[in-house]
Amino acid sequence: MLIYAIIIAITTMLAIMYTHIIKEHKKIVFYFMVLFPTLFAGLRGVATDYHLYNDNYKEILNGTFTLVDYHSLFVMFLRIVGKLGINFQVIVVITSFLTIFI
Repeated sequence: MLIYAIIIAITTMLAIMYTHIIKEHKKIVFYFMVLFPTLFAGLRGVATDYHLYNDNYKEILNGTFTLVDYHSLFVMFLRIVGKLGINFQVIVVITSFLTIFI
């Protein structure tokens, strides 16, 4: 739990820096403000739900997952990325990035 408090504290400090820094350096601070929590959210594999999502991803790729609408945009994205041979961990990082960036 301490790691989450540290991530929040560092991201908050970066956000405060972003509001008080000169215009030329805002992009750099913004990228760090987004990439720092993205890396922690995307590279963690220790949570209990990670393995469940990984198993669901494999079932979606095989077409054996019954609780999903195969016409939804996210599932189509997963299937396209899966056919390209991209690892599940990369998908987690991309999803984390998009969630934090937006």
